[in-house]
Amino acid sequence: LILSRPSTGADAPGVQWRDLDDRGALAVAYGTAWVAALPSTSEAFGLVLAEALACGTPVVGYNDGALPELIDSRKIGRLFDRLTPNDLAAALLEAIALAGDPDTATACRDRVAELSTDRCTGRYLELYASF
Repeated sequence: LILSRPSTGADAPGVQWRDLDDRGALAVAYGTAWVAALPSTSEAFGLVLAEALACGTPVVGYNDGALPELIDSRKIGRLFDRLTPNDLAAALLEAIALAGDPDTATACRDRVAELSTDRCTGRYLELYASF
């Protein structure tokens, strides 16, 4: 588990503290992680998960807000339906298994490429031109 800032009770075996204020360090952390998780509710986009996908890392998110739209394939990650430790753990284990598949990184990067600002801008221009 990599955490970017201390929180109460997080000093435990397997927890690693890193300074992730630097973009390069953040990219390395995403790129070397087995999975990135965002178990929050009502996410408007899920930038943390998009950044992880861009680094080829599978993701886990709660099946709420915009996350089901972002995690639109079981090739790139898992959604979980109940905010329970067991459901989150099950989704994490399934996503960790994805990290061992050599096709996962490409699928993750392909998915986030669909959300690039260039692509979205082009689609908006196409939409506006259709009126």
